[in-house]
Amino acid sequence: MSKPSIREVLESYGFDAIPDADRWVKVRCAFHGERNASASVHPKQNRFKCFACGMSGDSYDIIQAQEGIPFSEARQRYGTGDEEVRGGVHRQSGRGVHSKTRTGRRTFRSGIR
Repeated sequence: MSKPSIREVLESYGFDAIPDADRWVKVRCAFHGERNASASVHPKQNRFKCFACGMSGDSYDIIQAQEGIPFSEARQRYGTGDEEVRGGVHRQSGRGVHSKTRTGRRTFRSGIR
């Protein structure tokens, strides 16, 4: 199973079109609404990082945070990279929380459902 493209995942959650580049590209983060670019995406590495809200990771990390589902379900739903990522940004007020993943990596979990 291949990962879904970070470009397709982010664009499905309201990001402007992201060029297919082999470098970090500055983008405006759609997860917290802003005027200036505070996030970066590396399409070839399938990575995303927002320096304002702390959201970061690969396509599965973004899907998990946005849809509130575990990795196994995100992989089952979107693992081939063929399925369209559905959804949108649904935020609740509240502060984010840091948590550890199964691999021990720290991730930022905000009040996103």
